[in-house]
Amino acid sequence: MTTRIRRWQIALGVIVLVTVAYAITGFVGVPRLLRSQLLSFVSAHYGRAASIGEIRFNPFTLTLDARDFSFPDADGKPLIAFGRLVLNLDVASVWRLAPSFSEIGIERPFVRAQLRKDGTLNLAELGKPFADAAAPPPPPDAKPARLFVDRLDVSAGSVTYEDDSRATPFRAQLQPISFELRNFSTTARTDNTYALAGASASGEKFAWNGSLSVAPLGSQGRFEVTDLQAHTVWSYLRDSLGFELSSGLISFNGEYRFAAAPALALNVDVHTVSVADLGIRPAGQQAEYIQHASVQLDDTRLDLAGQRVAIGKIVLAGGTVRAWRDEQGAINLMDLMPAPGATATAAATSPPAAAPASQWVFAAPDIAIGKLRVEIEDRLVKPSAGFILDPINVTVRGYTTAPGKPLDVEAGFRINDSAQLQAKAQVSPDSGAVAAHVDLDAFDLASLQPYVNAYTRIRLLSGVLKTGLDIQRTANGALEISGDTEVSKFRTIDRGLRQDFVKWDALKLEGLRYRSAPQSLGIRTITARAPYARVVIAPDQTLNIVEATTPMPGTAPPAVQTVQDTGGAAHATAGNPGGMRIDIGTVHIVDGAANFADFWIQPNYSVSLQGMNGSVVGLSSDPQSRAKVTLEGKVDRYAPAKIGGEINLLSAALFTDMKVSFDGVEMNSVTPYSGHFAGYKIDKGKLSVDVSYHVENRKLEAKQRFVVDQLQLGEPVESPDAVHLPLRLAVALLRDRNGVIDLELPLTGSLDDPQFRVGPLVWKVFVNVLTKAVTAPFALLGSLFGGGEEMNLIDFQPGAAVLDTAAQERLASLGRALRERPQLELDVPVSYATEADGAVLAAQKLHRQLQALLDRQARTQKNANPQTLDAVLADPARRFDLLLAQYRLDNGAGMAPPLATAILAMPREKVDPATFPAAGDELERAITTRQPITESELEELAQARARAIQDSLLGSGEIDPARVFLLGAKATPVTESKVRVALSLK
Repeated sequence: MTTRIRRWQIALGVIVLVTVAYAITGFVGVPRLLRSQLLSFVSAHYGRAASIGEIRFNPFTLTLDARDFSFPDADGKPLIAFGRLVLNLDVASVWRLAPSFSEIGIERPFVRAQLRKDGTLNLAELGKPFADAAAPPPPPDAKPARLFVDRLDVSAGSVTYEDDSRATPFRAQLQPISFELRNFSTTARTDNTYALAGASASGEKFAWNGSLSVAPLGSQGRFEVTDLQAHTVWSYLRDSLGFELSSGLISFNGEYRFAAAPALALNVDVHTVSVADLGIRPAGQQAEYIQHASVQLDDTRLDLAGQRVAIGKIVLAGGTVRAWRDEQGAINLMDLMPAPGATATAAATSPPAAAPASQWVFAAPDIAIGKLRVEIEDRLVKPSAGFILDPINVTVRGYTTAPGKPLDVEAGFRINDSAQLQAKAQVSPDSGAVAAHVDLDAFDLASLQPYVNAYTRIRLLSGVLKTGLDIQRTANGALEISGDTEVSKFRTIDRGLRQDFVKWDALKLEGLRYRSAPQSLGIRTITARAPYARVVIAPDQTLNIVEATTPMPGTAPPAVQTVQDTGGAAHATAGNPGGMRIDIGTVHIVDGAANFADFWIQPNYSVSLQGMNGSVVGLSSDPQSRAKVTLEGKVDRYAPAKIGGEINLLSAALFTDMKVSFDGVEMNSVTPYSGHFAGYKIDKGKLSVDVSYHVENRKLEAKQRFVVDQLQLGEPVESPDAVHLPLRLAVALLRDRNGVIDLELPLTGSLDDPQFRVGPLVWKVFVNVLTKAVTAPFALLGSLFGGGEEMNLIDFQPGAAVLDTAAQERLASLGRALRERPQLELDVPVSYATEADGAVLAAQKLHRQLQALLDRQARTQKNANPQTLDAVLADPARRFDLLLAQYRLDNGAGMAPPLATAILAMPREKVDPATFPAAGDELERAITTRQPITESELEELAQARARAIQDSLLGSGEIDPARVFLLGAKATPVTESKVRVALSLK
């Protein structure tokens, strides 16, 4: 008994000793061993000094409790740490033949992850001691090491992430983090469920729960992130972004499924991604470019194996976008793009990205933008132009990166609370083909005034644009636009004159069609209702159209593209360098009006056209085309006006063949021109005009017929440019018996001459006609009534007062002129040529004396058949005898002239017959010399000539004798052996 007891005592003692030894080893030895091994391992392999607080091990419960562990980084700061680690080894490890933990608990774990400036991750250094001792990779069918964990609990964790590789270091901290893993094993016999949750100091939260498997490797679960601040995301991506996410809360949730075998597969279903109160601005600036926007993505699915990302719906709701163009022409939204330097830095410091898969497909079949507000300001023009697009609603359906898939786009928005734009389009992203329809209604053109300022001196007071256009763009880039456009209530003011410039009630373009290849523009019909234009010549002779279309100095924006001409002068591009074909079917003008004023002339002149109605048919840029013009209206309210003909205004080879007629325009309205150019006002008269203008190769040839009825000149006007002419005579010359002046005034000139203006030139031509009329009146009358330019020159033979045939014809023409010009008065000079007429009169007087002498001789001799004087004078000897008898009758029987004396001194039969003619001539001269023609005889001849002219003109009784005046007798030189009577007008 004693022996048995002793044996039990010995056995019990051994058990106690073993138990005590086990307890001492477990409670004391294991903590010391773990501490020394851990610290020495860290020191040996990392060269760092780790620290750990109290370590407890309960060998009976197999529970390890370690506190306050800290593993330093290379810079001495904590790398990993925890407040408490509890490992509770389950006795099931014995029969499971694998580590089995009933519980693993980690309290207040801490991890500091740092991406250093050189791009290395500090946590990667933890694996260096195991790199050399790494076992060879297991065979593909090898099973993972067995491990069982009933519960893994991580609480109050904290993770700090630092990225110093970026130009701007990034810092982020998540705290608290909790993680729970239940019923985990590396076998397929457990659920392996987990739950991970975390938060940041600013209230950002995430949650992740699900299950995982090790053999085969896989996982599935749910995730959720709420209230993630957009600024946090931006803080990390800031170096690769050109903008700052100044505000915004991001939330998303979904599910995932991951499997590593038999093939790598990842499917992610994100139910909702929402971004609320999103704000975007350039980095470092305070101005928000995008504010209060909300973005939501529904039903996002990622299929890694299928290489597909599909988003069920994308909605951008609300928010404001502020966009502007600055004074240098830069767009502010470009500030949101990353700077080239920043992009290069980010690319250099970031790890190389994997090459993108070529077969990935992204699909977003339903994209919507709703109630977006866009505020646009253009500061390039002065003053700045502003537009507000609100609300903008856009839907895009069918978007995908898969080839051959078109998408449908619908958009609509208001402009400045008045205009409405609606658009529908089908777009083929692969080819770039577009088929769209755009409707714009009630767009206020006055909002474009800042742009008008940049190029003109015109103030655009009003104008409403309405248009509906179909737009087609083919895959080869050809563009076609068709539709109708209307601008109503359009009104502009010339800011220099502060008067209406161009305006209309409505201008409608129907059947508009533009094509880019070949480039052409066609318009079926243009209808202008109540169009109006004002043309003004300023006191300095500048034209308001030129002035109004020239920008004010300093208003043209510097970014406006200019070109240089051959002289180096810069000017805006103009013309149509592409030679675009333009065709306009019909232009209708309804109740049009225009006003012309000339402030250069003093006093000022103005004229207006009203009630212009008609059409222009067939306008085209084809140089061979001719558009037909038909217009009718009124001048100054009452005088009818017609315009018709053919034009080509759209071709570079300008062509015009037009006829313009005005009927019954009051002449007193043109008094400023008559006073300036002619020196007289006009008291009365009506003007009718029929002109034809032919323009070809920019040269103008005008045939102008002006008919003036009942013109009456008024008082004289002092004008330095006026001609000093007897204009009343000119009017009398031009005006017929009915008081009508009918003139043809041709006009030529070059349209390239900046001083070429039809109005003043017409007056100059008119003054030239007046000048010609008063300086060569008979040339004018001769051209009108026949008789030639010298119809006033009546020639007489010396000594005669008989009108020859030529004189009679001239006087007949002059008579017609006097009958048609009842205000003209004619002066008839009483003219004679002293020598020429005197010689002929003396010869005639001698002829009468010789006839009387011959008659007496015949009576004395009682000759029944006396010879005629002509027969006697034809015989030189008998002529000598008759002249000798007359000489002796006049002078007695005294001495005779030398030749006669010589003949008388010899017998008659011996006289040489050849001496009789000279002797006769000598006798004739002696007789006439002793009896010269008196002035009264000459004046009597001149009176006879004047009466012959007077009788020729007044004989019909159609001309008032009071209009023909005989002047005093006056000697005149001989012209071409004739005595000329030069008639004159007054």
